[in-house]
Amino acid sequence: LEKLRGEVDSKDGAIDSLQSQVKSMQEEHTVVVAKHEKDGSTMRDMLASQKDDLSSELSNTRELHAKELESAKKAHSDEVATLKNDLEKLRGEVDSKDGAIDSLQSQVKSMQEEHTVVVAKHEKDGSTMRDMLASQKDDLSSELSNTRELHAKELESAKKAHSDEVATLKNDLEKLRGE
Repeated sequence: LEKLRGEVDSKDGAIDSLQSQVKSMQEEHTVVVAKHEKDGSTMRDMLASQKDDLSSELSNTRELHAKELESAKKAHSDEVATLKNDLEKLRGEVDSKDGAIDSLQSQVKSMQEEHTVVVAKHEKDGSTMRDMLASQKDDLSSELSNTRELHAKELESAKKAHSDEVATLKNDLEKLRGE
């Protein structure tokens, strides 16, 4: 009986340990999700700020170019050619920055997809762990019930044997006293 109690206590410890691991995994999952959400938000804010800055820079550049172009038309045709060259360079920079924005947006999308996969995996792992713990709990409950039943039968049998032995000893004692 003591051995079975020890085994039951040991299995309770294993269940407690597994429940602690599940809780730790859930806490770790929460931290990962929060970090990904924060990183995604920071990236979106940065991209929005860069896009606004680029739009403003492009608008300002176009205004400046228009004024310089009018002045250049009046002053010298050579200066007009130089300003057109500068405009092409600026357009190249804008295109390059648009490419960088597209690349960053692609990275954000990829990170979001990866995050979705990680969250789904953690949810699946958590569900599997809960199912496993529930199954172990049911098995241990059944084993404990069977052990209690067996113990009750053995105790009843021992009581009967003890009672029979006491009755036999009393009879033997009565016989000895009678002799």
